[in-house]
Amino acid sequence: MQKSRVRKLPPVYAPLNGPAERADKRSNPLPGRLFLPPLIIKRFEEAHEPDSNMIRQEVERDFVAREHADAILAASKAGNFAVSFRVAGPATISALQRGAAAKGHDILEKTIKASSIANAYAADADKKMAMVRRAGIEGYVGHWERGELKGIYLASSDRRPLAHGQKHEIYPIDMSCAEALDESLVDLKSRERWQRLPFSGDYDMHDLLSFSGAGRPAIVPSQSLREQEIVDAINQAVAAVDPARPFNEVEGRVIRHGPQVNFPAYSLTSPDKDERSKASLFGLIEAVARPGEFPVAFANRGKWQIVRSAAALEDWYRKQGAQIKSTWSRTPGDSGFVSDGDGFVRLSKGRGKMAASRR
Repeated sequence: MQKSRVRKLPPVYAPLNGPAERADKRSNPLPGRLFLPPLIIKRFEEAHEPDSNMIRQEVERDFVAREHADAILAASKAGNFAVSFRVAGPATISALQRGAAAKGHDILEKTIKASSIANAYAADADKKMAMVRRAGIEGYVGHWERGELKGIYLASSDRRPLAHGQKHEIYPIDMSCAEALDESLVDLKSRERWQRLPFSGDYDMHDLLSFSGAGRPAIVPSQSLREQEIVDAINQAVAAVDPARPFNEVEGRVIRHGPQVNFPAYSLTSPDKDERSKASLFGLIEAVARPGEFPVAFANRGKWQIVRSAAALEDWYRKQGAQIKSTWSRTPGDSGFVSDGDGFVRLSKGRGKMAASRR
């Protein structure tokens, strides 16, 4: 009897930055996976119980674009899952609404916004921010050298020849004065649909729980088929309502990697040898390994909810009948993390090893 072929899925963190799959955006590009055609999303919008105005306004201002909010809710209801997002911020949301590409986790530089401009230019921050807004580049990912804004990251859809070892085109800009900035942007703005070429932020998932299957709801394991299925479902749902983000264009996808809750497990078991080596040698970045920053917004099986603190997050898990990750627990002695006092944490022996294995 002929053995059936089992397709091995690539890890969720790596492939979303790789070549786009060949897919007709009008059909389900991944057979057997959850797929939400526009009609299903429309029916959900008409039938679901509205969220409170204050919660909805906060979600659309700080977490996800208004155009994407109902699509994400529809995906969470159809797929029987809950997903939370960290704050994206108005600058990133506005750039995504203009069609900007969404960066993967391989781009670590900061978005061009009021806080990053203030950090770079101090006393001249107001003047520089006015230049940025006048030029229409707020919300894009900047390239910063010696504390100054020197360029903008561009997506591969308009890639020019790159220097050896360079992964992304960095378009140079001149922030010396308003006239110089405008002049430096002439070439970029002459390109077709230029506002879709720069990278902005993505939607950073914080938690991911599945309510499918027997037993109580559980955190979706890192690099699992279920994790990839949910990531694909959200991106497909957004693609169905946003023509600038067809599912087969990877850099247009608003979800580019797995949730923060799975960061420790991913780092320690990554197929990327360098990623594993860094985690083993230096430990894990504490700000990402631990929960937060808060608030986070949950799309919970068709309804938006806001969680504003680590204590409230633990309470949220309890109300869902789920168990929070042991490394995120606030119970004394439960966490497997030991801080080194320098912005990194390590997994303690015994409990930490066990915590990392809960994937």
